[in-house]
Amino acid sequence: MTDVSHLSSAAALSARREMAMLPRLLKSGEEVLDVCHGSVDGRAAVVVVTDRRLVFIQRRRLWGADVESVPLSRVRSAEERIGVRQSTVVLHTAR
Repeated sequence: MTDVSHLSSAAALSARREMAMLPRLLKSGEEVLDVCHGSVDGRAAVVVVTDRRLVFIQRRRLWGADVESVPLSRVRSAEERIGVRQSTVVLHTAR
C-alpha cells in the first residue's frame, strides 16, 4: 500500500471519502506529490498529483466517486486563478 500520511490534514478532513480511496487508486510504487481539494458543482473533489499522473476524484451525490486520470506527459499547462473568496485551478491537457 502507498503511504499517504504526509498529505495535508485539511484535505484529510474536508475530503475524507476521497482520501480514503487514494491508496486503492494508486499504482504500485506511485508517489503522491501534492493534493488539491475543493468542490465542483457543490460536490467534494480532489486532484492528486503523483510522479506519473494527475488523478481527479469527485464524490457522487449518493455514494461512490467518479475517478479520472491523466498521464503527466499529456498535461500542457496549469494555472491558478485567485479570487476574493475562492481560487480556481485550470488544467490544460492534450488529447
